[in-house]
Amino acid sequence: PERQAIARAALPALACARFVMLGSGATTVHVAKRIALEMRDLTVITHSFAAATALALNPTIETLIVPGRYHASEGAQHGAEAIAFLGSLRADWAILGASGLSEEGPSDVLLDAGAVYAAMVRRSERTMVVADASKFGLVSPSAWARWDTVDVLVSDSAPEGDLGRAITRAGVELRLGRV
Repeated sequence: PERQAIARAALPALACARFVMLGSGATTVHVAKRIALEMRDLTVITHSFAAATALALNPTIETLIVPGRYHASEGAQHGAEAIAFLGSLRADWAILGASGLSEEGPSDVLLDAGAVYAAMVRRSERTMVVADASKFGLVSPSAWARWDTVDVLVSDSAPEGDLGRAITRAGVELRLGRV
Protein backbone atom coordinates (compact mmCIF):
# COMPACT_ATOMS: atom_id res chain seq x y z
CA PRO A 1 0.00 0.00 0.00
CA GLU A 2 2.85 2.44 0.78
CA ARG A 3 4.39 1.95 -2.65
CA GLN A 4 1.06 2.40 -4.39
CA ALA A 5 0.50 5.64 -2.45
CA ILE A 6 3.98 6.85 -3.39
CA ALA A 7 3.25 6.11 -7.07
CA ARG A 8 -0.01 8.07 -6.91
CA ALA A 9 1.76 11.05 -5.30
CA ALA A 10 4.56 10.97 -7.90
CA LEU A 11 2.41 11.23 -11.01
CA PRO A 12 1.17 14.86 -10.84
CA ALA A 13 4.77 16.10 -11.16
CA LEU A 14 5.10 14.20 -14.44
CA ALA A 15 2.07 15.78 -16.14
CA CYS A 16 4.04 17.59 -18.86
CA ALA A 17 6.73 14.94 -19.31
CA ARG A 18 7.29 13.42 -22.75
CA PHE A 19 10.53 11.48 -22.05
CA VAL A 20 11.16 9.67 -18.76
CA MET A 21 14.01 7.47 -17.54
CA LEU A 22 12.79 4.91 -15.01
CA GLY A 23 14.95 2.84 -12.69
CA SER A 24 14.32 -0.64 -11.34
CA GLY A 25 12.93 -1.83 -8.03
CA ALA A 26 9.57 -2.45 -6.39
CA THR A 27 8.54 1.19 -5.94
CA THR A 28 9.47 2.20 -9.48
CA VAL A 29 7.42 -0.73 -10.83
CA HIS A 30 4.41 0.74 -8.98
CA VAL A 31 5.19 4.08 -10.65
CA ALA A 32 5.34 2.31 -14.03
CA LYS A 33 1.91 0.77 -13.40
CA ARG A 34 0.49 4.18 -12.50
CA ILE A 35 2.07 5.77 -15.60
CA ALA A 36 0.48 3.06 -17.74
CA LEU A 37 -2.94 3.78 -16.22
CA GLU A 38 -2.87 7.58 -16.26
CA MET A 39 -0.49 8.90 -18.92
CA ARG A 40 -0.48 8.99 -22.72
CA ASP A 41 1.95 9.74 -25.54
CA LEU A 42 5.09 9.25 -23.51
CA THR A 43 8.45 7.59 -24.11
CA VAL A 44 9.90 5.70 -21.16
CA ILE A 45 13.52 4.54 -21.11
CA THR A 46 14.05 1.80 -18.53
CA HIS A 47 16.52 -0.91 -17.63
CA SER A 48 13.83 -2.81 -15.70
CA PHE A 49 11.96 -5.67 -17.35
CA ALA A 50 9.16 -5.47 -14.75
CA ALA A 51 8.66 -1.78 -15.46
CA ALA A 52 8.66 -2.40 -19.22
CA THR A 53 6.06 -5.13 -18.77
CA ALA A 54 3.83 -2.83 -16.72
CA LEU A 55 4.15 -0.04 -19.30
CA ALA A 56 3.17 -2.41 -22.13
CA LEU A 57 -0.44 -2.22 -20.95
CA ASN A 58 -0.70 1.25 -22.53
CA PRO A 59 -0.24 1.27 -26.33
CA THR A 60 0.37 5.05 -26.37
CA ILE A 61 3.57 4.63 -24.34
CA GLU A 62 6.74 3.83 -26.23
CA THR A 63 9.20 1.88 -24.10
CA LEU A 64 12.92 1.69 -24.78
CA ILE A 65 14.76 -1.09 -22.95
CA VAL A 66 18.30 -0.24 -21.95
CA PRO A 67 20.77 -2.88 -23.19
CA GLY A 68 23.41 -4.46 -21.00
CA ARG A 69 24.25 -7.34 -18.69
CA TYR A 70 21.14 -8.85 -17.14
CA HIS A 71 21.09 -8.88 -13.34
CA ALA A 72 18.58 -11.61 -12.47
CA SER A 73 17.76 -10.66 -8.87
CA GLU A 74 17.15 -7.03 -9.89
CA GLY A 75 15.41 -7.91 -13.17
CA ALA A 76 17.38 -5.17 -14.89
CA GLN A 77 20.18 -4.45 -17.32
CA HIS A 78 23.48 -3.01 -16.07
CA GLY A 79 27.03 -2.50 -17.28
CA ALA A 80 29.01 -0.49 -19.80
CA GLU A 81 26.46 -1.04 -22.57
CA ALA A 82 23.71 0.44 -20.41
CA ILE A 83 25.81 3.50 -19.48
CA ALA A 84 26.80 4.13 -23.12
CA PHE A 85 23.20 3.81 -24.31
CA LEU A 86 21.90 6.26 -21.69
CA GLY A 87 24.67 8.72 -22.59
CA SER A 88 23.12 9.25 -26.01
CA LEU A 89 19.64 10.14 -24.68
CA ARG A 90 17.91 13.01 -22.86
CA ALA A 91 14.82 12.93 -20.67
CA ASP A 92 12.55 15.31 -18.82
CA TRP A 93 12.67 13.16 -15.67
CA ALA A 94 14.69 10.39 -14.07
CA ILE A 95 12.51 8.46 -11.61
CA LEU A 96 14.61 6.28 -9.35
CA GLY A 97 14.27 4.15 -6.25
CA ALA A 98 16.94 3.77 -3.59
CA SER A 99 18.16 1.20 -1.10
CA GLY A 100 19.20 3.94 1.29
CA LEU A 101 18.58 7.65 1.90
CA SER A 102 21.21 9.37 4.02
CA GLU A 103 22.22 12.98 4.61
CA GLU A 104 24.61 12.66 1.65
CA GLY A 105 21.92 11.48 -0.78
CA PRO A 106 20.32 8.35 -2.21
CA SER A 107 22.31 5.14 -2.65
CA ASP A 108 21.88 1.57 -3.84
CA VAL A 109 23.17 -1.78 -2.60
CA LEU A 110 24.11 -2.80 -6.15
CA LEU A 111 27.13 -0.97 -7.53
CA ASP A 112 25.98 -1.57 -11.11
CA ALA A 113 22.50 -0.20 -10.41
CA GLY A 114 24.03 2.90 -8.86
CA ALA A 115 26.10 3.48 -11.99
CA VAL A 116 22.98 3.25 -14.18
CA TYR A 117 21.08 5.61 -11.87
CA ALA A 118 23.94 8.15 -11.94
CA ALA A 119 23.87 8.06 -15.75
CA MET A 120 20.10 8.62 -15.72
CA VAL A 121 20.49 11.62 -13.40
CA ARG A 122 23.15 13.14 -15.69
CA ARG A 123 20.93 12.79 -18.77
CA SER A 124 17.66 14.11 -17.26
CA GLU A 125 16.41 17.64 -16.67
CA ARG A 126 14.90 16.70 -13.31
CA THR A 127 15.29 13.83 -10.86
CA MET A 128 12.67 12.21 -8.64
CA VAL A 129 13.49 9.69 -5.91
CA VAL A 130 10.65 7.37 -4.89
CA ALA A 131 11.31 5.50 -1.64
CA ASP A 132 9.41 4.53 1.48
CA ALA A 133 10.44 5.55 5.00
CA SER A 134 12.17 2.22 5.67
CA LYS A 135 15.07 3.59 3.57
CA PHE A 136 15.57 6.68 5.77
CA GLY A 137 18.97 6.77 7.45
CA LEU A 138 20.33 3.78 5.52
CA VAL A 139 23.60 4.01 3.61
CA SER A 140 24.34 1.65 0.75
CA PRO A 141 27.68 1.29 -1.07
CA SER A 142 26.73 2.97 -4.36
CA ALA A 143 26.05 6.67 -3.75
CA TRP A 144 24.56 7.72 -7.10
CA ALA A 145 23.51 11.33 -6.37
CA ARG A 146 23.71 14.16 -3.87
CA TRP A 147 20.56 15.87 -2.63
CA ASP A 148 21.41 19.03 -4.57
CA THR A 149 20.91 17.02 -7.80
CA VAL A 150 17.49 15.70 -6.73
CA ASP A 151 14.39 17.79 -7.40
CA VAL A 152 11.65 15.72 -5.75
CA LEU A 153 11.48 13.05 -3.05
CA VAL A 154 8.23 11.08 -2.90
CA SER A 155 7.78 8.98 0.22
CA ASP A 156 5.13 7.78 2.64
CA SER A 157 6.34 10.06 5.46
CA ALA A 158 8.54 13.09 5.96
CA PRO A 159 12.16 12.43 6.91
CA GLU A 160 13.26 13.95 10.21
CA GLY A 161 16.56 14.76 11.88
CA ASP A 162 19.75 15.06 9.85
CA LEU A 163 18.15 13.54 6.75
CA GLY A 164 15.20 15.95 6.85
CA ARG A 165 17.53 18.93 7.32
CA ALA A 166 19.78 17.82 4.42
CA ILE A 167 16.80 17.49 2.08
CA THR A 168 15.42 20.88 3.14
CA ARG A 169 18.85 22.58 2.72
CA ALA A 170 19.15 21.16 -0.79
CA GLY A 171 15.72 22.53 -1.76
CA VAL A 172 14.26 19.11 -2.55
CA GLU A 173 10.48 19.17 -2.92
CA LEU A 174 8.83 16.59 -0.67
CA ARG A 175 5.65 14.86 -1.84
CA LEU A 176 3.86 12.48 0.49
CA GLY A 177 1.83 9.50 -0.58
CA ARG A 178 -0.73 8.61 2.04
CA VAL A 179 -2.17 5.12 2.38
